[in-house]
Amino acid sequence: YTHEIAHSQLNHVRGLIKEFYNTEVISIFLELVHALELNDGEYLLSAHDSIRLTELKYIIDELNKYYSRRDEYEIKKVLIEGSLYLQSTLQAYNLFIRYYYGNINTKKELLQGVQRLFNQELTLEELLSSLDISYESSIKPQELKKYITR
Repeated sequence: YTHEIAHSQLNHVRGLIKEFYNTEVISIFLELVHALELNDGEYLLSAHDSIRLTELKYIIDELNKYYSRRDEYEIKKVLIEGSLYLQSTLQAYNLFIRYYYGNINTKKELLQGVQRLFNQELTLEELLSSLDISYESSIKPQELKKYITR
């Protein structure tokens, strides 16, 4: 529900998300925060990570297979949807890793940034830029490995 509520808050205002490939960032980030805080521990978050990362692997596999497809519509669908979820998931995890390892002030600042987004005080891209979060900064193997193997 957290994921869909976030979408309902962001999708009803044109211009809050300018880049199509960022559509899922806040929804995924907030579902991760919810899984962590609801469970007050690691079990729900670990289950969530397993599901989300399995989906990510499937997307990567599909993107690798798209060359063998003959249906142009199917190729575009796989490329567009797969790229969207790949980029959004990596950026959401980048944001969440900061939350997960951050102190109470860092957590508050991140959530205040999301609230400012919901209040239409800034765009998602402005929020991500202020935190130096991009696709490129989100593919750091060391940080992802540290979080996944915690």
